[in-house]
Amino acid sequence: MNFSNLLSEYKEYSDFCAALKRGETPVSVAGIVDSADAQFIFETAGGRKTLVITYSDIEAAQLLSDMSLFTEKTALFPSKEYLFFDIDAHDHYSEYKRLAALLAARENGIVITSLEALVQFTLPPKALEQYTVTLRQDGEQDPEELCEMLVRMGYSREDEVSGTGQFALRGGILDVFSPRWENPVRIEFFDIQVDSIREFDVMTQRSIGTLDNVTIIPCTELLDYDREALSARLSDTVKRLKRKKSDQSAVIENIENDIERIKSGSPPGSMCKYLGLIFDKIPTLLDYFDDSSLVFLMEPKRIAERAKSLEWEQGEIIEDLSQKNLIAPDFANMWASYADISAQLQGLPLISVNSLTHSSINYTYKSIFNFSTKTTVSLHGKIDYLYSDLISRRKEGATVIVLASNRARGENLAGTLADKGIKCRYMHEAGEFEKGEIIILRGETGKGFEYPDLNFVLISDREIFDAEKKKSRRRLENANRIKSYTDINVGDYVVHRAHGIGRYLGIKKITVKGVTKDYLHIAYRGTDSLYVPVDQLDMLYKYSGNTDKELRLNKLGGTEWNKAKQRVRASTRDMAKQLAALYAERQQTKGFCYSADTPWQRDFEDTFPYQETEDQMRSIEEVKRDMESPKPMDRLLCGDVGYGKTEVALRAAFKAVMDSKQVAYLCPTTILAMQHHETFVNRMRNFPVKVEMLSRFRTAAEQTKIIKKLKTGEIDIIIGTHRLLSKDV
Repeated sequence: MNFSNLLSEYKEYSDFCAALKRGETPVSVAGIVDSADAQFIFETAGGRKTLVITYSDIEAAQLLSDMSLFTEKTALFPSKEYLFFDIDAHDHYSEYKRLAALLAARENGIVITSLEALVQFTLPPKALEQYTVTLRQDGEQDPEELCEMLVRMGYSREDEVSGTGQFALRGGILDVFSPRWENPVRIEFFDIQVDSIREFDVMTQRSIGTLDNVTIIPCTELLDYDREALSARLSDTVKRLKRKKSDQSAVIENIENDIERIKSGSPPGSMCKYLGLIFDKIPTLLDYFDDSSLVFLMEPKRIAERAKSLEWEQGEIIEDLSQKNLIAPDFANMWASYADISAQLQGLPLISVNSLTHSSINYTYKSIFNFSTKTTVSLHGKIDYLYSDLISRRKEGATVIVLASNRARGENLAGTLADKGIKCRYMHEAGEFEKGEIIILRGETGKGFEYPDLNFVLISDREIFDAEKKKSRRRLENANRIKSYTDINVGDYVVHRAHGIGRYLGIKKITVKGVTKDYLHIAYRGTDSLYVPVDQLDMLYKYSGNTDKELRLNKLGGTEWNKAKQRVRASTRDMAKQLAALYAERQQTKGFCYSADTPWQRDFEDTFPYQETEDQMRSIEEVKRDMESPKPMDRLLCGDVGYGKTEVALRAAFKAVMDSKQVAYLCPTTILAMQHHETFVNRMRNFPVKVEMLSRFRTAAEQTKIIKKLKTGEIDIIIGTHRLLSKDV
């Protein structure tokens, strides 16, 4: 038994599958709670190419997160912002995600999207096929021809790859950073033979690992349109506007400027307003699916309601652009209509999924099915409720999956349940389980769900610990990287990777060899200026140092910036040598060796009301490993405010107390000491651990009493300011 055949013995599901096999679609399924959607989709898809349509980007992102428990072959196709103004500098993150999702669709994955994203234009399937390049080790490919292809695919050629959508050719070595990857790849050629393919770190330029093959996808959704045909259509529009009696000079001027840019091969950034002239029919994500696919429509009534509001919003956008003389009436067709999308869906195997009752606006169902599911109840951090619930379900012979967000929490919970006499098993990843078994599984989902007829329940650790799931952060190469021209203001200091510190002076239009582009103007020392193309924003970073006084700018073309970087490297090497000598000496010294975690330690850690981050868990495990080693501990823990440093200290302090040690917790201010005292007391209230505080908030008499109890060992943890460093403590 596993998640791919969980419902195989459920009669309603078996009947539903039979209807699908007979081609009786559209089909409607009601009674599936939101938290059970992901498992139902995963089992029904069974490896087929699948599209899931939700009514909002938020719902799509949540469903993608839930799907990660069951399969990695999923991708999110988010909505993107249409550009109607001629500023080329913008963040391509959504577009890159969409392009990666298109490839997932081609490779028979599960693609999750929203209605808003579905009606937006995207790269047609034929264009994706034509402009996707797969290279294999020992295969053949002319590197110069590949570079020409990459330019047509929307990549920019640079001296060094520093961001997505760039490539660089140096002799027989080609570096490419495709939207599908977290890291760029380095392809080495021997003449036209692919000698090696390696992934490398964009910051250090050092290799990470080798690859047997690599697939390079386009990095823009608007490719290979007929520039001459578009220019001709725009010229016809200008002629019609000139024949009108009303003054159309402003819109005519805008269109004529765009015609010149399109003819020169440097189209404006606002090409979205011309989609109706480029395409006879707006290409959408739906074009990647056919009658061999499955399409899930999540809450069709809400999707239909969203369609109405979307059409109103689109009308408002067109009206606003018309008033600003940015578009003519010919340009209104920028999105696929909901009516066209609905008509196209009619020809596909369509499954409507509703949490309550059957609902539809546009479809007549050939079959309808009613499932019985329930959401699990939150335990509000009361872990004792979990123990009693599991004991009760075990007597009923229920199959129970309890999720734990990380390995440490899962193993701790399994150990605690075993101590309570509850037989269970920990699984690091989803696999086979038996009926009536209690499984602790490493994984996450928004909420748990239950199939009463199958006597099956899945419990999320959010229900146990009453913790809000933290949103995943976008992985950035640097937090100060500039993603859009709006991230900086005129006069701000910026740092260019190759040239150092300069001052941003705004955006200028410059014509080079007949091509007009937007450039960011960066001033350097003296009269030096650098003009950075807006599509090379990844080369710039915000200056994060002290700007209270005037900064000394670097000089272009000099050696000052490189010397500064070399000094930092040399200083780092010297520090590393000193640290190596110090730690060689420390290795010879013996320290106190703490015992392994106790059952109380596991109980204490399970009361943490939030989801630990990966770095936080790694820090906790490393600190514990240090404490259990006979070598003296010397660890520096760094993290921004709110990233969970205190929890690491709490667990280390509790572990020390379990080995009959007293703990001192030193704070820089009285306010912090008071806040940490409150935190420690609150977290340890269910355990026999005595926590006290020494600061100016305590009277002289109270301090004397506290110090006396410290000496007699009645206090386990003392929190305080520099008062802890006094001779009487």
